[in-house]
Amino acid sequence: MVVLTTPEGWTFNSQAFVNIKGRYYDMDEITPEQKRWVSTMINVQGLNAAFAGERVYRPAEPLPPLEEVFPEFAAEPTT
Repeated sequence: MVVLTTPEGWTFNSQAFVNIKGRYYDMDEITPEQKRWVSTMINVQGLNAAFAGERVYRPAEPLPPLEEVFPEFAAEPTT
C-alpha cells in the first residue's frame, strides 16, 4: 500500500488489485514474475481493444501459461 500525504496534511491510502479468474490479487504481494505477466496482459488486451479490427497485438516474447505463473490455477479442473 502506498500512503500519500498532501502539503496540507491530507493522507490518502492507495492500493492496487487485479482480478484474475474471479480472484483479487494485491499488486504489492505478488512476485515480480507475476507482476510482469499481469502488466503484459493488461497492455496487450488494452491495445487489442483500442485497435480492434485494425491490428492485433501479441507479447514480444511468448508468456508462460497462467497455470505456471499462478500455480493455484493449475489444481483447478477445467470445465
